[in-house]
Amino acid sequence: MHFWKKVLGVVGVGALSALLAAGCTDAKKKFGGSGTGYGGRTGTGGKGSAASDAGDSNNCGPGSCTGHSSCSGDNTATCKCDPGYVGGSAPVGEPLTCKVDTSCIKVKPLLAQSCRYLANAAPAVASYFAVDYCAGTAVPPNELGALDQAFKVTEDGVDVTHNVEASVTVFRKQVESYVTFALDVSDSVTQNKSLLTEVVGQMQAIITGLQQRSETKVGISIVVFGRFVGTYLDFTTDLELVKTRLDDLAADPSGAVQSVGGDGTALYDAVAEGIHDTERIQAFRDTVTEGGVLTTGTVVVITDGNNQSGQEALDSDLVGNTVVNLISVGISGDVDNSALQAIGRDGSFLAPDANARAAAFTEITQRVQQYPFRSYLLGYCTPKTEGIHTIEVSLAGGKSTTTAKCDFDTKYFSAVPTVCNKAYFSTDECATVECGGITACGGCDDDQCCSGGQCHKPASATFDCAGQDELCAPSGELCEPDPASTSNPPKYRCTPPVAIGEVCSDKDRCAPGVATCVPDDKGVTRCTVIPSGRGEIDQACGDQKKPDALECKSLSCGQKGAGPDADHPYRCFDAARVSDLCGGDTNSSICELGASCDDKTHLCYARRLRGCERNEDCSGGQCQAGVCYSSGCFWDWNSKLAH
Repeated sequence: MHFWKKVLGVVGVGALSALLAAGCTDAKKKFGGSGTGYGGRTGTGGKGSAASDAGDSNNCGPGSCTGHSSCSGDNTATCKCDPGYVGGSAPVGEPLTCKVDTSCIKVKPLLAQSCRYLANAAPAVASYFAVDYCAGTAVPPNELGALDQAFKVTEDGVDVTHNVEASVTVFRKQVESYVTFALDVSDSVTQNKSLLTEVVGQMQAIITGLQQRSETKVGISIVVFGRFVGTYLDFTTDLELVKTRLDDLAADPSGAVQSVGGDGTALYDAVAEGIHDTERIQAFRDTVTEGGVLTTGTVVVITDGNNQSGQEALDSDLVGNTVVNLISVGISGDVDNSALQAIGRDGSFLAPDANARAAAFTEITQRVQQYPFRSYLLGYCTPKTEGIHTIEVSLAGGKSTTTAKCDFDTKYFSAVPTVCNKAYFSTDECATVECGGITACGGCDDDQCCSGGQCHKPASATFDCAGQDELCAPSGELCEPDPASTSNPPKYRCTPPVAIGEVCSDKDRCAPGVATCVPDDKGVTRCTVIPSGRGEIDQACGDQKKPDALECKSLSCGQKGAGPDADHPYRCFDAARVSDLCGGDTNSSICELGASCDDKTHLCYARRLRGCERNEDCSGGQCQAGVCYSSGCFWDWNSKLAH
């Protein structure tokens, strides 16, 4: 199995200006699946069962169920309302109105990691969560009533109102929205010109709705899928650019089809790709603002058929555990509704005709518009002084079917007694910081990043960079042992790479992606510019036994997907992003800026603000006793967006 993908972003530390420029361009990328490809994600999918390509479970005899209904499953031509809706059942072809079951409500977390907290500060934690009906639609804030009475909060299972030393505050903040469209461009869609034009128009209507309703930034990306999966447009906050690219797609889909192949439907791969990409951009938004901006993520999957390519089973663990909202739309009568509902955890629509599609996309527009407005931040002052504890939020009176949980470790807090009370969670915090903050005080300009509550241009580390080259990226330097250091192990500092033509070694390094250390005609190893035609995508890299990222301009080298090649078993491929392979026996890659390589899974992951085991876990590159500390920032938001 292979994936095709176009990627954006900045990686590596050599040739920094050129690599930064790459953040605003598109480049093809091959991924390897099942451990056989160029790199990228491995595995064959999570738990679950593949949808059958034969038969259409939404077809009831002579017709199809539509909207939020599906076949009753008792071999009769009867449609019944989907879970989360009420309205009963009706024979196919007769009116069936399925309404949201407002008695079924979920409280769910919107932060995939631990509770929010500030390192070495007051014993304060925050939980970021949403309130939705089980159908996936937002519960309007006015239906919750007063926020200080709407929720029940427990610590380790004990109602916090029973503890006079505890303090709880719930409030709303402005929230940014990041949406990925995963669009089926298999031949059955793109060769039906009127259908493609109609669906693209509905996607643009959603974008227009977001422009009109949103009070904050909105980011959009577009994934396309046929036999393989590809990113047609990476995340951008320029929504007019998104509309233009959609116009281009509707006018001439051949480029998109050619990149992913029209002879198949890698539906489950597209779902995974959409989730990974949305989680990636949300994680980066969190770190570049030092937690100052809250986000919500949504993946809208649009297909006219069933899974026929790629992984055979939907990764149900990924679908079940992600905090991203998942919506699916079946735009023909050939879609297996059970598979569609499994994908659309937060909303599934059968829309085999134009009227049903118009109704579905209108409702999706409303949902995506409302997601930022049903999100809440809970601030809690804990009396705990030792150990790990759990905060759980539910609706008061036991009205919610699920709860939002997050854990915190008291080792994060200051050892010096510091006051935490309701006033701590007031706007006073945001009056003293430019960005960041436990109460999400905002971000910075797109060419800046947040560090220590202040906005800065990205800058190389002036402290011990601890062997992390990317902390020296803004100056185009490398992190090398400080020759003046007398400690053991020695301290590190940012140092210029060895100049072209100068003697190099394993310790004296050339600029990655620009030059390699090779012997000259006298056998002396010198930094030599990677020649034209070498180090490009699909060019050989490494030797027969080991891949070598430094021989690639993209800093990514991996095993070929078409089987072993005795002469050149490894090839250069595009830069490794979050969730892509970066290590192991068949891959050598330097992850994009702001990400590190996991030693166990060999996948890139976004550096974080909270909780760590090593320096590379933290956005500022400093981990002390399991706590990430703010210590500068080295990349900006612009470097993660398409332009």
